[in-house]
Amino acid sequence: MAVTEHIGYGKRIKNAFAGVITGILMFVGSFFVHGFNERNAIHDTKAINEIEEVAIPDVPTDTVNEANDGKLVHMKGSAKTAEMVTNKRFGIEENAIRLSWDSSIYQLVEKKSKKDDRVTYSYTEEWRDKVEPSSGFNEVSKKTANDGSRKTLPVDGRDQASKVDYGAFKLNNNLIDEISGATAYSLETLPDSFEGKGAIQDGIYYTGEPSAPQIGDEKISFSIVRTPQDVTVMAQQQNNSFTAYKTQIGKTKELLYMGLLSKEMVIDKQREAAFITRWLLRGAGFMLMWFGLMLITKPLAALASILPFGGRIMSSITGVVSFLIAACLSLVAIATFWSAFRPILSAVLLLGAAACVIGAIMFRRKRAAANAGSDVVDASATRPPPPPMAAG
Repeated sequence: MAVTEHIGYGKRIKNAFAGVITGILMFVGSFFVHGFNERNAIHDTKAINEIEEVAIPDVPTDTVNEANDGKLVHMKGSAKTAEMVTNKRFGIEENAIRLSWDSSIYQLVEKKSKKDDRVTYSYTEEWRDKVEPSSGFNEVSKKTANDGSRKTLPVDGRDQASKVDYGAFKLNNNLIDEISGATAYSLETLPDSFEGKGAIQDGIYYTGEPSAPQIGDEKISFSIVRTPQDVTVMAQQQNNSFTAYKTQIGKTKELLYMGLLSKEMVIDKQREAAFITRWLLRGAGFMLMWFGLMLITKPLAALASILPFGGRIMSSITGVVSFLIAACLSLVAIATFWSAFRPILSAVLLLGAAACVIGAIMFRRKRAAANAGSDVVDASATRPPPPPMAAG
């Protein structure tokens, strides 16, 4: 079911001008994002180069070598525990590194889509991890659908072993947290306290009928990280355990990867992660700037919306221009922060920024030429025909 609401011209103008402040904040904030990201990228590069140089590779896990105390070591081995992880409410007790549970509630969800001067609200029933009260829904008849609370099941949680052996070493809590490899844990039976209150399907407990859930029904699923697990550690040795290694640039490194990886593979993963983070934040800075500029120029589209298709045409124009300006300024910002560290890359980025400027100028000239051409055609169409020539 969907409900459509019409937005009047005056309200569109008011909303557009109200968004200008948000647009300015987003535009300014994008430079902080770019600045933080490029500074962090430079530090990441230096830190990874340092750990590549100083890390001692393939240190055995079966004995503690006191000579390595305080040094960055790379180890491969098996992480195991003798502890039991539990969920007493469901009667679970297993020898494992971690037991986790995720609960969700079946509820009505409101989705909002906007096009021109219309806002459409649609409603669907879905399983959601987060409880969403329906009191704020646009449709009056839906406002009491969800009461916004869980009645039966607990929120998400976990029980994790506190002591995990790594050969002759002990993993600290930070490294234990990094152990993954979880698999689904299927419930087979329920404690007496749950009898008659729900059902199990595919190892998941439902408070209602699994095949036909109703709004307000809940479900809970479990996952488990079993013991042992093959892991690779790169951290500073501290007696028979580990701590974070602090690089000269100030970055700390306390790494655990699943599987038995060589030192070179760990360094490659660090560089890959830094590369992905760097470009994700660059993309975030660009998008923040682009959307900020579109909000700043949105009043133009709102004013033009009084004409048929005027708002849509103006939105397209301001969107393209904002994109080119954001691309140009983002490249300039990135190049500026990298200029001291990688001048060649900075020069390439500045050339890219110049190309964006040229593209914006060409786009503007093309639009002006098209408008001028339409004016000439209109003038020709309205010019009176020449008088007939007299017969000779």
